[in-house]
Amino acid sequence: DAAGRLRDSQGYRFVLIGDGPEKRALMQRARKEQLASVSFLDPVSSAEMPALVASADIVLVILKTYIPGAVPSKLYEAMASGRPVVLVAEGEAAQIVQENNAGLVVKPGDVDGLAKAIRRLCENSLLREELGQNGRRAAERTYDRTMIANRFVDYLEVEA
Repeated sequence: DAAGRLRDSQGYRFVLIGDGPEKRALMQRARKEQLASVSFLDPVSSAEMPALVASADIVLVILKTYIPGAVPSKLYEAMASGRPVVLVAEGEAAQIVQENNAGLVVKPGDVDGLAKAIRRLCENSLLREELGQNGRRAAERTYDRTMIANRFVDYLEVEA
């Protein structure tokens, strides 16, 4: 829907990576609506994802369902890429993006808000840079897997 709303704007390209139960329907819809700005890639290995994410100007992280206490790893990967995030979600994931000023948050179902967020970031390279750097710093400082694992091991050793 957002790609359709941005159809008349120049320079937008949406690349969806992976599979899922709705991929076929989305591909048919993009063809039917002649959304040339939308491309679909097959799934790639986890080793290939960082380079693909880093090649983007903006990373969309869209969560269809809110699961209390759950944050998808793709949010942390997006933040680590140094690219601004447009997050469509509520709950803890939205809180992480907002508290770290790592991107823009849109409520699920708000297609106009999604299109506006994408347009805002596309038109403001300084904002993209600032939000991307904030996300990268937060990923390194707070969400680094090795650091988290080491803290957990330290905790277990103290408790043992």
